Amino acid sequence: MRFYKGQRLRGMKLHTKVLIGLGAGLVAGLIGSQFSSPAVVRTIEWMSVYGRLFIRLIAMLVVPLVVASMMVGITAIGDLRTLGRVGIRTLAFFAISTIVAAGVGVPVALLLRPGAQLAATGQGTAPNLFATGTDEKPTAAVPLPDAILQMVPANPIGSASSGDLFGVIVFTLLFGAAVGTLPEGKRASIVQFFSAANDALMRMIGWIMKLAPTAVFCLIASVVARFGLHLLQALAMFCLTVVIGLLFVLLFVYGLTLLLACRRDPWKFYRESSEVALMAFSTSSSSATLPMSIKTAEECLDVPASIASFVLPLGTTMNKNGSALYKSAAVVFIVQAAGIHLGWTLAARIVLAATLSAMTTAGVPGSGLVAIVVVLQMSGLGALAAVGSVLVAGVDRILDMARTTLNVIGSLVCAVYVTTTVAEGRSRELEGRKVMSDISK
Repeated sequence: MRFYKGQRLRGMKLHTKVLIGLGAGLVAGLIGSQFSSPAVVRTIEWMSVYGRLFIRLIAMLVVPLVVASMMVGITAIGDLRTLGRVGIRTLAFFAISTIVAAGVGVPVALLLRPGAQLAATGQGTAPNLFATGTDEKPTAAVPLPDAILQMVPANPIGSASSGDLFGVIVFTLLFGAAVGTLPEGKRASIVQFFSAANDALMRMIGWIMKLAPTAVFCLIASVVARFGLHLLQALAMFCLTVVIGLLFVLLFVYGLTLLLACRRDPWKFYRESSEVALMAFSTSSSSATLPMSIKTAEECLDVPASIASFVLPLGTTMNKNGSALYKSAAVVFIVQAAGIHLGWTLAARIVLAATLSAMTTAGVPGSGLVAIVVVLQMSGLGALAAVGSVLVAGVDRILDMARTTLNVIGSLVCAVYVTTTVAEGRSRELEGRKVMSDISK
């Protein structure tokens, strides 16, 4: 029996273990909040240290992981000049829609203020939720012109060593684009190196994520011991914030795109895509939904096979509108919980960080924890990563189903948009040739 239970535990999925750790941490934290003896306080402090060590291990790999995964993604596209009409329209749609989705997450979170209650609870005599025990502080707000200049690194190595991920990303984007223009022989060796490095980093992430269930238990227990049921109320409001943002993008952003740019009936589109949406929601995987997405696009949405076979597979890796919205809303939630004023400069950094993270970094095990650490560091808020990332880790799996659904529907909208615009472009080209032919006669 003992062997069987051990086998069943080892075969359990990571997110299930994290949820168990979260539940156990909630119970332990609620019990601990009823006692204030020195032994309990000391135990909670050491549990917090273990959890923060886990976050530091993740943060240690952020810069090399971002560089390697971005290089693999960018070089897989190849020379941007050879993409053609379909490729350019697809990338443009993915980029613009991801920026819009990330931008929606910020005002929705500002309107509903899911982290405000934690900030109020953390003031006065209560311990500060984000006390790090170090001199590390969130980056002070800077004027927007200076923030734009700081995105271009004078020294990429210095940016990497200081944790300036924006500088690292700008250099990596340019370097990856340059590698894409090299002859096949030279390009292959560089791609092979970064692909191997990315695989090795994924293996390291896998090792570290084995600590996630116990680390989440320790961090959640220490936080709940300080804040009690206020934390659960804040998390419920955060989930509501993300769902409202996702519905806004689905109904209004995608709906208007279908209505105005594609001249399609949005409600008919949603009905024809309902089976794909249900599959995405139940599996939380864009890749698992891909065969059904291609079939629906070709048979129900009148998308040519040549476009569906290019746009939809690319969308499984690059089109993550729901993820971008989730990340921006999560960071605003964490900023509010920390009691930090969110100015325009910081809001812009959060939107850009969520967009770039969603589009360029590969999915990893336990992506909820890793992704939030990446976006916090890119936003200059790395000091909040230790507690902030674990705040949303417990609800990440639940929200993952909803945001994956938006990602998949967004890829279908893109396929319809590309089909419509390419057809219109070819029609105008044929009309132009006919006019020129008539003139020459």
